[in-house]
Amino acid sequence: MQPLLVWLPSAFGILLAGVAAMVLQWFTPRPRAMTARERTFCSIHTTRKRSPSGSRLVKSTSFTETREERQPFESSLADPATLSLSVIVPAYNEAKRIQQMLQEALDYLESPPQRRRHSRGYEVIVVDDGSTDSTCAVVLEYAAKRQDSGGKTIRVVQLDRNRGKGGAVTHGMKFARGKRLLFVDADGASQFEDLDLLDKEMDRIEKEGYGLVLGSRAHMVKTPAVVQRSALRNILMRCFHAYLHIMGISTVKDTQCGFKLLTRPTASIVFTNMHVEGWIFDIELILIATFIDAPTSEVAIRWKEVDGSKMQLARDSIAMALDLLVIRANYSLGRWPLPTREQPQLDSLEPKPKAA
Repeated sequence: MQPLLVWLPSAFGILLAGVAAMVLQWFTPRPRAMTARERTFCSIHTTRKRSPSGSRLVKSTSFTETREERQPFESSLADPATLSLSVIVPAYNEAKRIQQMLQEALDYLESPPQRRRHSRGYEVIVVDDGSTDSTCAVVLEYAAKRQDSGGKTIRVVQLDRNRGKGGAVTHGMKFARGKRLLFVDADGASQFEDLDLLDKEMDRIEKEGYGLVLGSRAHMVKTPAVVQRSALRNILMRCFHAYLHIMGISTVKDTQCGFKLLTRPTASIVFTNMHVEGWIFDIELILIATFIDAPTSEVAIRWKEVDGSKMQLARDSIAMALDLLVIRANYSLGRWPLPTREQPQLDSLEPKPKAA
């Protein structure tokens, strides 16, 4: 009887560990592979043509033709930068809000001071995350209107199925050409002009090519923009911050702000090691930056509440808490290897598409 009593706790422990491993395996995210269409993008293309007059006495007239053109991405994050800045905009059913955000972005980036700062040029990659509305058409229509003032820098990639905000950002980053890479929400809640603050802070902290600057709304916690939000939203926000502290993530005051700037070496490691595709992906991004000792800083930015949020508070808050637990468990148990600066990155990236 005594040997049985000694054996039972061990057996129960083994059974419990096995069940825990199965549960962790079940909830561990497994990002799907890209489809062929997801390796291409749409943009506007302008050509000048001559219209024959039909008469020797009347000169032919010239006109400009603008059309949408789909083509494969010509480079990946593994390649050297060819532009100064890439702006990644994840967009899911944002037909009503994205044009205002793009207008603010292009107006700022086309200003003389920013053209001097980003002397090698810039691009805006809008990742249409499986939208069921006219997001893609709205973006391309706006790009055509702005063809002489930034519109030609806009590229739209359409995902066949919704991946989540993290999956959309990761997808766009993998084909970005910029020396610095910014991702920004499509709703226009962040003041795009505050990119100047992030750029200056990156100039200050960047070391050996590595750096991460986070836009932060932490300073606004007692302002009307936050106080006047629903009581449920504010309660869940406080619970989430408390949960982050419990999980050992307490150095960053605002992890979820959709306005973050990375250097290319930092992004190349972060986005080749990203596992999570939902709302909580910001946490894994910050963790990976910590693993590789990338200098990290927060900068207070201007922000406003915008109607039409895609987040379902109760459901998504529970999902985020569970995802955070899964992230911590997988890294702590060694199921996901800790990223390093020395690891080969090229093999982890999606292969470059062949030129058409």
